[in-house]
Amino acid sequence: MRRCWRFGQKRPVRVDMVTTEGQRGIKANLQRKAAQADAMFERLVQHMNDAMAVSIVNNHTQPMERPAWLSAIN
Repeated sequence: MRRCWRFGQKRPVRVDMVTTEGQRGIKANLQRKAAQADAMFERLVQHMNDAMAVSIVNNHTQPMERPAWLSAIN
C-alpha cells in the first residue's frame, strides 16, 4: 500500500482492498506490518532528534582567568 504514495505527496491516498474470508489473515498481517513500520519510523525520528540535541552543562568550578594581554586592553 505504501507504493501508492508518491514522493512529496501532500494529499491523502485512499486504498480500497477487496478480500475474501480466506484472505482475512493476509489483511491482518498487512495491518500489523503497517503499524510496526509506523512505530519504527516514530522511534527513528525520536532517536535522530535525541542525537541532534545539544545539552549545555555548566559545571565550571574554577574562576575564569583573563590572559595578561587581554587585561592590558581595559
